[in-house]
Amino acid sequence: MNYFMELNDKNIDREIDAHCKRLCDDMILFWNKRCQQIGNQVIAEVEDQPKCFNAQDGSSSFSIWQKTEPEQVKMTCDFIGPSQYYAEKQDITQSDILIYNIRTRVLGGHMVWPSMQISTNLHGEQTKKSINTGRASCFKDRIDYTLWALKTWYSPSNSNLNEETKAFKEILDGNSLWLHSFGESDDGYRGFIDFFVLNDFVTEETYIPYDLSSFRDSKYSATITGLIKKSTEYVPQGKDAFQTLIDGCQYAIGKREDTLMNLMKS
Repeated sequence: MNYFMELNDKNIDREIDAHCKRLCDDMILFWNKRCQQIGNQVIAEVEDQPKCFNAQDGSSSFSIWQKTEPEQVKMTCDFIGPSQYYAEKQDITQSDILIYNIRTRVLGGHMVWPSMQISTNLHGEQTKKSINTGRASCFKDRIDYTLWALKTWYSPSNSNLNEETKAFKEILDGNSLWLHSFGESDDGYRGFIDFFVLNDFVTEETYIPYDLSSFRDSKYSATITGLIKKSTEYVPQGKDAFQTLIDGCQYAIGKREDTLMNLMKS
C-alpha cells in the first residue's frame, strides 16, 4: 500500500503520518503481529482500532494506543525517509520529491513513537518535545543518527553531549519505560531494532547504523560513529549530496518493506 498515493489522489500535498487511517490500521496489524512473533510478554499489544481526532479545520488525525498499565501509551506514526523540507532547501526538484515520496511512503518507510511531550532545553529555550519532534529538531529527521542516539542511550558512554544531543537524551529519558520494554542496555537496543525490523538500517553483527548519506553502488561506505556537533550539519549540502541521502533512504526502506510484507504474510 502506498499511503502517499492514497491520501493525495487529487494531487493535493497532504500530510501523511497522523492523517492516514490506512497507515495507522496497517501499523496496528504490524505491531500486534510482531508481539505474537517475538513472544515478548513485556511489549504490550495495541488497540485494534486507531483513535480519531477531528480538528476545527475539518481535518482528521489518528493515533495508536498501546494497552499498557496503569495508563495506555498514545503513539503516532512517523516517516523515516528524507525530509521534504530539507530536500527543497537543497534544490531537489518537485518531480524528484514526488518520486521518492511514492517510493518511500509505504509501511517500510514509517515508524511509531510515543507522542508524550517531554520538557527539555533546546536552543536556549525551555520547550516540550516528543521523540518524533525531538529528532526533527536535533537530527533534522535523519533516522540513521536517531538510531545512533538510541544506541548510545541504551548503552551510555562518557562522551560529552552537545545541546541537541543532551536535549534528545532527556526526551528519551522521559520515555524510558516504553524504551525499556524492548530490553536493557545493548540487548534493549537490539530488541528495538529487531522488533521494528530496522535491520536494513544497521550492520548485521554490531547493529551500528549505516550512514545513509554514504550510499553508492547499492551499498553504504560508512557507518555512524558519533553525533555531529552542530545540528545544521546533519543536512547534506548541495543537490547531489542530498540526493545521495535520498538514495540511501530509499534503498533501506525498500528492503525493509520487502521484509515487512513477508512477515505480515507469515
